[in-house]
Amino acid sequence: AIFFATHSVKGCDKMKEAIWKVAPFGDFAFKGTQSGQLTLDLGAYDFEPLKAALRGRFRGTGWVTISDVEEFVSSDKTDYHSTQFKTNALVPMEDAAEIEVDESTRKRKRTYPEGTKLRFV
Repeated sequence: AIFFATHSVKGCDKMKEAIWKVAPFGDFAFKGTQSGQLTLDLGAYDFEPLKAALRGRFRGTGWVTISDVEEFVSSDKTDYHSTQFKTNALVPMEDAAEIEVDESTRKRKRTYPEGTKLRFV
């Protein structure tokens, strides 16, 4: 068992990343402040809860930076860590037109470098 208590977003993110690395097939539980127990099926990761959390937090707030999104994902408000959200949540959401990206803030589609601005629709 691991008990982690801090106000450090970076510390929370690193702890979640370590848990996912050590136990990638769901033989662990993570309880954040906003979620129930994270459950994973063997070899099949479900990122729908992450997408729902992003919509819930950012929809209707206008343009947000990729840093704002990363800080939210890294916090104890999600069960996921910062290296998971771009490929597993933002790319599918962009493909499904669930987010808009200010194209002047990036060079290539489906990438989200520092400074990228998003709007959740």
